Amino acid sequence: MTTQVPDSLTIDGRRWAIEDWAGNRSCIPANEDFGLVTSSPSTNNWAGRIDHFMVFQGRLYLFKLQINLAPDFDRARLAGRRREVLYRYEPMTRHDKTGHHSFMKEWRFEYLVLDDCRVNFTGELRLAFPYGDAWEVPSHKGADEADAETMTVVFEQGEQVG
Repeated sequence: MTTQVPDSLTIDGRRWAIEDWAGNRSCIPANEDFGLVTSSPSTNNWAGRIDHFMVFQGRLYLFKLQINLAPDFDRARLAGRRREVLYRYEPMTRHDKTGHHSFMKEWRFEYLVLDDCRVNFTGELRLAFPYGDAWEVPSHKGADEADAETMTVVFEQGEQVG
């Protein structure tokens, strides 16, 4: 099975990958709670969404969702909601029988930004730093040499206790 893109947790200004949830995740709002229908963009994101959490003043919040909406989803249902759309361009070369062709590959990322979405999770989150997006966390070291860190954060009813 393909490794899934991890959710993230921003704590003390650093974005960590959530490697494991030890506790009941049913407190995390589902797509239906937001009126969303997502689809899988690739085998590394079966859910069609990536959750980005943050700890603010000792409380756990679901800050934003990176979403891949289903092709038949009516985007008018998102009217009035805070959204971000991020475009990134990567130079690429295609090789075929007529030669080499340079072009710019466009990557589109869509986010639903949430206001005051507290999560009353009780349990432990096992985290790894850096989150892993080389565009957002550049390093002068190679991927194998990057300074990796791990941490465990404990919550009771959404309050950070350890």
